[in-house]
Amino acid sequence: MSIDRTRRAVQQLIETLACPAYEIGIKADHMQNRPIAAEKVLNLIPLLRYENIAPRDAHIYIRPLGDHNRRFTLLDDLTQETVDRLHKEGYTPSALVETSPGNFQAWLKHARPLEGRLATLAAHRLAERFGADSSAAGWMRYGRLPGFTNRKPDYRKPDGNFPFVLLRSARTEPFPMANILYMELTNHLQLQDERQAQARAQIRERLSHASGREVQKRPLSHYRNLPKYHGDPKSADIAFCVFNLALGISESELAADLDTNYLSRNPDSRRRAAYIQRTIRKAAAYVAA
Repeated sequence: MSIDRTRRAVQQLIETLACPAYEIGIKADHMQNRPIAAEKVLNLIPLLRYENIAPRDAHIYIRPLGDHNRRFTLLDDLTQETVDRLHKEGYTPSALVETSPGNFQAWLKHARPLEGRLATLAAHRLAERFGADSSAAGWMRYGRLPGFTNRKPDYRKPDGNFPFVLLRSARTEPFPMANILYMELTNHLQLQDERQAQARAQIRERLSHASGREVQKRPLSHYRNLPKYHGDPKSADIAFCVFNLALGISESELAADLDTNYLSRNPDSRRRAAYIQRTIRKAAAYVAA
């Protein structure tokens, strides 16, 4: 693909997603994340083309930067049949990207940016509904950037070349079912919160009755110092959340504790936020069970 065609494909995608800034992912041995303003993305194309060819063979990705990411759900590993279903059922993608022959990624644009839990629920619900790759379901996922080649060894052609990633369709509007899906997800979370509140009240009552006194919040250090959690701090974090959620301690307060005492020294704020959200979600599901 000529550099002019690559520029047109990249420009059309960023204009379709219409975000002020993006992260470009360059993955060879490891992922490099490059935040960049929308108007400067095209300036990176010569570098990205260099990274995308032998001997570097890097994969080239893109995602909206920051909160703008929660305006979209990315569905991965779709067939043409599934793409047809998206259109038929009112989930027309904002951008449809063919990542390899007959395999697609779809950017679904919501009517508004979704709050974190809603964005995560939307990703899992839509992946389940349309048979997308559930392991790639999330609002922080990268999609492949059109105009560059997919360097997966399985896709190498007999002549040694790799297929180009192609932008097959683009539209700026949210998908037609966006508002209905938003109400569906909001109602689901509201019902879930009510059930969890009832479950926490019952557990708190049992704990207080068993101890003969009002049970107080236990600090995170209490669980991380327990012998049974030595070498397994993630389980200690979940136990901390389970106990305190049952007492009625808010998720935001527990999230702040986990953030202050984050396990990893990795500075990636997205990874930290995802870990905290995942830990609290698991604990909440256990409390509500």
